[in-house]
Amino acid sequence: MDWRLWAKLSYISRSCIGTLWFNRAIRYLTALLIISFFLSAQPQPSSNKEIGKMDNTLKKQYFKGWSSYLIPRKPSDPINYEDTANLASFYLGIYNEKNQLIKFIKYYKEVTDFGDHKVGKIRQGNATQYFMIKDSKIGENILYVQTEGLDSYLSGEVNEDNSSINMKYIKIVILFIDEYEYWPNNIIKERIQKKDGGIDIHTEYDVHGNEISRKQGR
Repeated sequence: MDWRLWAKLSYISRSCIGTLWFNRAIRYLTALLIISFFLSAQPQPSSNKEIGKMDNTLKKQYFKGWSSYLIPRKPSDPINYEDTANLASFYLGIYNEKNQLIKFIKYYKEVTDFGDHKVGKIRQGNATQYFMIKDSKIGENILYVQTEGLDSYLSGEVNEDNSSINMKYIKIVILFIDEYEYWPNNIIKERIQKKDGGIDIHTEYDVHGNEISRKQGR
């Protein structure tokens, strides 16, 4: 074979191989860029630390009642959660960083007989015992303070012979929620009432606190 023809074929072969690898590299880099762009466009979830920071800007306080029909409501008789143990109903106020009441909730304990039950080891020294509910059955024996935030739990009095506990099923019902928003001058701007049964009432106020509109819906 003529050496000039061989050199030409060799050059063409190397060029083809180089072009093939070059094209593959381009396709690979293009795919990486597309994937990178897609991932960067997705919303990223907040970390627990960030959520914790947001929660820390709010303050909560339990109350026995409220003392005025003025809007926003005026909670009265502040108590700790432990003090709600013997109350049929109680209230929770949530405040923002300006100490403005932004949410006011009324809780009611709906009590149903759960019968007498034998249980294992219980907490000594407590006349009333509290239990978690697991798969509609009696769960872990807990303190009352641990019922905070639960939708339901069991409570009961130990019988005289200590052989069983007369259980009550406690369901926490929200009777109403009032939510408030304020103008920069601290006058109420908006009130949203959420009542049991799914009825919502949305009321708006001007900068002087005068009602300007009210809408009701479900």
